Amino acid sequence: MSEVVHSELLEISKLASNRLLDIIHNNGVILLEPDLNANLFDFLARTVIGQQLSAKAARTIWGRVESLSRPSEQNLSHLFTETFECDVKACGVSRNKYRAISGLRDAMESKQLSTDRLLSSSYEEVKEVITSLWGFGNWSADMTAIFFCGQQDVYPSTDVAIVQGLSKITDQKKSPEELAFLYKPYRSYLCRHIWLATDNGYLE
Repeated sequence: MSEVVHSELLEISKLASNRLLDIIHNNGVILLEPDLNANLFDFLARTVIGQQLSAKAARTIWGRVESLSRPSEQNLSHLFTETFECDVKACGVSRNKYRAISGLRDAMESKQLSTDRLLSSSYEEVKEVITSLWGFGNWSADMTAIFFCGQQDVYPSTDVAIVQGLSKITDQKKSPEELAFLYKPYRSYLCRHIWLATDNGYLE
């Protein structure tokens, strides 16, 4: 499927943007599918920690949190209880992010949220359930739809890297969102290419 989509993206880019054509060609085929082996709590907790932080800072904080759980070999969710609150915050997790992840733990224990439910949901359903959690907004919902559920047509309009990346590519006649719209129903793939191009320095 991904190879078919890759060919479609190249064909769209021939008309939409020569710069994107080069980026997609250089990046090669990108896979996008549900991560059936991922732990939903860990994925969403890491997503919250990564909000409004650089990738390096988010990795550092997440690594500290993971280190706390290793001696007990328990699921990370046990850390987001009163017993470990001070230890987790000492890792660099802010008060609001700790509150959001604790609420996530409660939602999963009460079955308000589950892996099966998300993987069988439409984008709008994913967005509704994720944004119903305290501290989780549209960006968290979009990251979940793309990276956890593997949905292929998500445009994260609040993601700074996507908006800035497309702004560097598009001409003044089209907004970043309008350029991305040309890639329906494969906008998640387009975003993966933009993120990769940004990481590799293609859009500096």
